[in-house]
Formats: sequence, structure tokens, C-alpha cells
Amino acid sequence: MKKMKKLLSLVLAMMLVLGMGSSVMASGDLPEEPEAPVTETKEVNVNDGYLGETGEGSLTISNGSSKQTYTIFKMFDLVKDGDVYYYTVTDEWKAFVEGEGSKYVKVNTDGYVTWNNTATASNTVVTEAFAKAALDYAKDNNIAGQAVETEGEATDSITWIVKFNNLPLGYYLLDSSMGTLCSLDTAEPNATITEKNKKPTVDKEVQQPTASVGDVLDYDVTIEIAAGAQDYKLHDKMSAGLTFDPSSVTVKLLPPNAAEGAVGTDVAGYTLTTEGLEDGCTFEITFAEGYCEGLETGSKIVISYQATINEDAVVGVDPVKNTAILDFGDDNHQTSTPPTEVTTDLYDLEITKIDGATKAPLTGAEFSLETAEGIKITFTEKTDQDGKTYYVASTAQDGEEKGELETITITSDDGKILIKGLAAGKYKLTEIKAPTGYNKLQSPIDVEILEKTASATSSTAEVSLTTITVENNTGAELPSTGGIGTTIFYVLGGILVVGACIMLVVRKRMSSEE
Repeated sequence: MKKMKKLLSLVLAMMLVLGMGSSVMASGDLPEEPEAPVTETKEVNVNDGYLGETGEGSLTISNGSSKQTYTIFKMFDLVKDGDVYYYTVTDEWKAFVEGEGSKYVKVNTDGYVTWNNTATASNTVVTEAFAKAALDYAKDNNIAGQAVETEGEATDSITWIVKFNNLPLGYYLLDSSMGTLCSLDTAEPNATITEKNKKPTVDKEVQQPTASVGDVLDYDVTIEIAAGAQDYKLHDKMSAGLTFDPSSVTVKLLPPNAAEGAVGTDVAGYTLTTEGLEDGCTFEITFAEGYCEGLETGSKIVISYQATINEDAVVGVDPVKNTAILDFGDDNHQTSTPPTEVTTDLYDLEITKIDGATKAPLTGAEFSLETAEGIKITFTEKTDQDGKTYYVASTAQDGEEKGELETITITSDDGKILIKGLAAGKYKLTEIKAPTGYNKLQSPIDVEILEKTASATSSTAEVSLTTITVENNTGAELPSTGGIGTTIFYVLGGILVVGACIMLVVRKRMSSEE
């Protein structure tokens, strides 16, 4: 009993030690906390006043973006009288105040500018409308402003602080190249304006990540409306392997936070252009002037369309590509979103025919190919840098059917044949005719083309060619199972067995009678 207790104590002690060791190891393997993302801030100072005028004021724009132009316009001069200050209209802006601007401001009998009512100054909607009208006036009348452009690329995640120094005191209009959500403020003596405009986002999807020549691809481009939206124009560029169908284009508008699967309402205020484009695009969609400005921030425009994969898609190993870029901002300071690209992969299949015994290449074999679902693949024959090659058949761009072949034949001395333009998936390869002097295969061969993977360590990464080797044999061909050739052997064998049994029984009886 004592020995048993000692043994149990020893086991418990060992378990305790192991448990402590494992907990120490676990604590040492705890993942490090991820570093918080760092937002870089840069500042640019404009120290030369305003178009030759200098003063003691400054105007700071916070939350600015890279590669954007910020322009200020002095609309009113500021006159100080002790602790009281007044505004007077500059010469360039008198016509505006007397015209469109009179909806918002007025000039009193003393020549000072005031709001039409005391509530207007605190009404954001009214002040933004006033700023928009003022900016339109500045553009229409070519009024000069003080401008500065931030550095970098439009894709940079940098927050810029733009500071205009040595400004004469006054009432200023700010214009951002990202859109028309402009702002107003007084440099008295130092004022700060927060950049309210945002960059729109563009998302592009293709429903078919892999397909064959002749297949129709479905594309969706989603544009999310940003604050200050202005003059959106979508550029779409397709690779040579795609044939665009202009009649397939639909444009829908979804409200902010629309439910998944929502259909949206039709958008009529756009123009589709497919000809005369100088930037190499396949088509452009330009939205009507003022349409995007009137949309609620967070709304989404969904552009759907189709393109057919043509035979140019299988030259080389590159996938067919479709790229979208959105231009936004006014005509003078238009900028673009980063390109968003989607691809559809096509694959090649190489068949090698050899002698089953000698492994020597064979010619003359004829094959057909169909999908696992039984859909027959048809081909067109070409001679290119790879020699005689079969391409999955497609329809010509003018709508006429190309000559299609239902079977392919190996004619090359190396026993190889190449098929281009197949989608990843499972197929059945059937031998229609064997090489002269060889037995034809009795059953189809299962072929699987694997999709490329994102992993660099995968055996299928960046592989666009699937290879299979098919063997044929010579010699007399036995009838298939159940044929008369094998059946007769079974019958004769059965008769012999029965006869032997009968003779054995007869001999035993004869022996017993003797």
C-alpha cells in the first residue's frame, strides 16, 4: 500500500511539473499586440499673403488630403472699428451680391454686407448653398484666387494641414479640388476650416473568376457617393480578350445603408460613350452635371454590364482583365481614384499520346472533349508560335459563327496537342479514333483543371497549363466483359466441372457395387 501511495505521489508531482512547464511555454508564445496604425501629418505654409496683399490674418485648412488643390477667394474686406467689425464687398464680387448672392446676403444703407436674416448664419444648409453659388460665380467669371497643391499621391493616407499666412482680414471662400462642398470663414485674425470633402470609393466585381472562351462575364462597379461629390466620370478599360456589350449596361441608385440584395432605382442622368475615346478606355460613363452633387452621402451607384471572352484572351498566359477608374472634382482640378482591377483566368490543356510499351510519341489519335455536365466543347484550329493549336470556339465580334470542330486530331511528331481557353473544372476526354495499329480506349479519361491559388508554395500557383499523357497499346483486343468471347469460356468450363463431378459419382458407385 505504501509503495502504491509513493507511486501516485510521484505521478502527481510529474504532472504538476509538466503543467507548470506548459503554462510557461504558453505565456512565452502569446502574440504581440498589433501596432496602432500611424497617420502621418504634413503641413504646408503659404506665406505670401493674398494675390499681392498682405495682412495679419491666417486661414488654416485641417484634415486635408494628398495631391489636392486648395484655393481661397477673398469675397469681402473686413473693416474694424474698435471691437466691432464690418464687411464690404470687393469689386470682383459686387455683381454676385447684387445677383445670385442676394438670396443670402444684402448690402445695407451704410454699404456693409449682412445676412438676409439673423438665422441664416447658423443654418449650415443655407451657408453651404451660398458657398456653392459663390464658387460657381468665381468659375464663370474667371476670378483669380490664391491656390496651393499638396504633394504626394491621391492614394496616400496622409493628413495635410494647409495654412495661408499674412492674409488681409476678410471673408474667404475655400474651394477644394475634391468637390464642391466649399466653405466660408473669416480671417479675423486666425480661422480654421475643416476639409469636409471625401474621396469616393470604387469597388469592382466579376461573377466568374474562371471561364472559357465564348463565355459571357458579368461585371458590377459600385461607386459610393462621398461628401462634396462633383462631376463623377467612370473609365472602364478591358483587355483585348473581352468584347464589351453596350446594350447590357444598367445603372442603379441605392440609398445609404441599403439592405443586401436591394435592387435600387434606375439612373437616367448619365451618358455612355464607346467611341472616340483617347485614353485607351473601352467605355466611359459620364453623369449629368449636378446629378452627383444632389445625392446623399453614402448613396451607391451600381453599374452592371457584360462582356464576352474572345479568342484574343488565350494569347500567352495572362488572364482577361477589366479595370475601372473614377474621375471626380471640377474641370480645373479633376483627380482620380486608384485603379480597381478584376481578372478572369483561362487555362490550357496539353495532351501527349504515347505507345504504352515503348513510350514513343504517337500521331493520328482523334479526341472529343466535354464538361463533367456533358456539354461538348467545340474548337477552332490555328497555327501560332506553339505550332498547330486548338482554341475553344467563340463567336466573331460581327455576330457570325466561326468554323467549329467537334473533334481534335494529333498530327505533331512529338505526339502533343494543345487546347487553349478552358475554364478551371472537370472534363471528360474521349478517344474517337486511335492511332493506326493501336487499340482505341474504351472509356473516357477524367481530366481536372485546377484554379491558380494565391499561395506561392502551392503546386498550382501561377500554373496555367495542365498536362496529361494518354497511352495506347497494340495487339488483339479481347471482347468486353459480357461479350460472347468470354462467355463461351465460362460455359465450357462449367460443363467440364459438371462432367467431372458426374464421373466421380459414377466411379464411387461402381466401386461400392464391386
